[in-house]
Amino acid sequence: MALSPVNFNPVNGRFNAHDVREAAYWAVLAGAYGHTYGCNEIFQFYEPGRREPIAYARLHWRDALHPPGARQMLYLRRLIESRPMLLRAPDQSILAMDPGEGPDHVQACRAVNGSYAMIYTPNGKPLRVRLDRISGRVRAWWYDPASGASYLVGEYPNKGFRTLKPPHPGP
Repeated sequence: MALSPVNFNPVNGRFNAHDVREAAYWAVLAGAYGHTYGCNEIFQFYEPGRREPIAYARLHWRDALHPPGARQMLYLRRLIESRPMLLRAPDQSILAMDPGEGPDHVQACRAVNGSYAMIYTPNGKPLRVRLDRISGRVRAWWYDPASGASYLVGEYPNKGFRTLKPPHPGP
């Protein structure tokens, strides 16, 4: 379900669940302490037939309470709370590749003591990572931000580089 129009103009299209996840993971892994999800219909408490929409609303606000992007913010919260938050810092140095720009941008963070790292790729392309940025043996996992499911990739010594391929392509 796509709700809010991009830049409040429906000519630009509407945001979808992938857009919501992308913005949230980029922000949180880059150092934000949280993320707020919002929806155009809810912002204005739009009720068809009661009054005209302020900005391109099309659903009753109650029907807009549970789109996939909103539900998927819970998975981000669970992931972030699964590791010590106060140790987390943005760290692109774990990437042994160009992080890209725009919709292909890859964002990484790492615990300052090296106990864990998280890397978000919005498009499901393979990641080349530096394993020496993690302390101890590296247990690599894929985390699906659309479902909250985790997949063990493997265990590796914390040296050299490794290319990790996602279990399925991106959006």
